[in-house]
Amino acid sequence: MGFFKNILFGESLNAYCASNKGNKRGNNEDNFYLDGMTLAEGSDGTKDILHKSKMAYNGFTYYAVFDGMGGGDFGEIASLTAAKASEEWLKDKRRIDASGISFSLEKMCGYINERVFKAGTDLGAYQMGTTMASFFFTNDRVYVCNIGDSKAFRYRKGDLVQLSKDHVLSSDYYHSKPSLSQYLGADPEELRLEPYIYSTDYSAGDYFLLCSDGLTDMVSESDVADVLAANDLCEKKVQRLIDLALNAGGTDNITVILVE
Repeated sequence: MGFFKNILFGESLNAYCASNKGNKRGNNEDNFYLDGMTLAEGSDGTKDILHKSKMAYNGFTYYAVFDGMGGGDFGEIASLTAAKASEEWLKDKRRIDASGISFSLEKMCGYINERVFKAGTDLGAYQMGTTMASFFFTNDRVYVCNIGDSKAFRYRKGDLVQLSKDHVLSSDYYHSKPSLSQYLGADPEELRLEPYIYSTDYSAGDYFLLCSDGLTDMVSESDVADVLAANDLCEKKVQRLIDLALNAGGTDNITVILVE
């Protein structure tokens, strides 16, 4: 029956994205993949709210947020490498099995991991990696795929639900924030990559949110829900989320993708 079943009518996916280096960081170690768009190398963030529109029945659509780790340039290179590797992998649609999308996403994560690990090895970095939170939309389902602590949410009829799973270790006396137990860029021989993958339906009126922890560390889930509930255009919702994080201190880079 082809790659995905043919339907005459489907929802329109509208995705909006913004990235900001925050108030404290010297550079932006976040990046994103917005159905073919990524943050340029060396960029502090997006100047305007980016927008991509696509009919849901037109094949598949992929969105992702990456939060680089390793400090300074290493974090920026890790997230940029991951974004570019996503684009490279998605170009060959034969890599995506419509009857086994979860398995295809696992293979994609492995490919990105190898690319980021190689980039870190070439740079002589002790540890260089990135988180990933992503949505893969088909004509009737959305697949959540995440590694690390960047988050994915669904807002539906007043309820905000986290769809992703945080890959973190228990915090201890010396660390106020838990360390990551999973990330992209790990040595494949030392860490078994275990992406969290989950699928659900979607319908008109839903909002799907991806973000780096620069948002969730600064803004409560109840405040995020209030923003999404407001009768505003999506561009304003995204800008409001960025502003809330900045006004709360903006201690980290902030990246947001909102899909309606």
